[in-house]
Amino acid sequence: MARTALEHALPAGWIDEVFDAHRERQYSRELLFSTVVELVTLVSLGLRPSLHAAARTMDTLPVTLAALYDKVNRTEPAILRALVRGSAERLAPVAAAVDSGTILPGWQLRVLDGNHLPASEKRLAPLRGHRGAALPGQALVVYDPDSGLVTDIVASEDAHQSERASMAPLLASAQAGQLWIAVKSRSDLRGTAISARARSWGTGTRHRPASSCASTAAILG
Repeated sequence: MARTALEHALPAGWIDEVFDAHRERQYSRELLFSTVVELVTLVSLGLRPSLHAAARTMDTLPVTLAALYDKVNRTEPAILRALVRGSAERLAPVAAAVDSGTILPGWQLRVLDGNHLPASEKRLAPLRGHRGAALPGQALVVYDPDSGLVTDIVASEDAHQSERASMAPLLASAQAGQLWIAVKSRSDLRGTAISARARSWGTGTRHRPASSCASTAAILG
């Protein structure tokens, strides 16, 4: 059911339009970006154990497995962000139809969190003589707990980039009436206005259950 809903809300034609509008280095020839998303979705939903397994079940895959992995590995961060933001906009009416109420009446909550991707295996020859593994990158994610949707993301290919620098494009999208909660190390937002123009406010917290978000946010009331 989840796969059917996603296919209806995020059609292949729209995904390819997002790719064409935001790509800089990548291009589509035999392999469309929508095909890559379809395969990755199978893995995300737990229908296939890996991208390799998903690709093996597709009779119409127009390229080799090596070419598929190369396309995935070279996906540009701007494309990922546009896909996440556009998906949230398209799915917002669906989420709104399921009226589950709001956690904090009068505010639109946004939870800002992220993580560093796990260290990669030592497949590159220059890394084989070192103990540590390379960090492939990091991601900051904005979550709307009322709708249950991830509304924005910034993916950085530099695992050592300052998180404050990565936050800038996310905070620029803050709107009036929103309350942003920064989790863990993103607590530098505590007690400060994110955007004077938007009159959005932020607070910082460490990892807590989702049910505690309302009490944390209410401090600013």
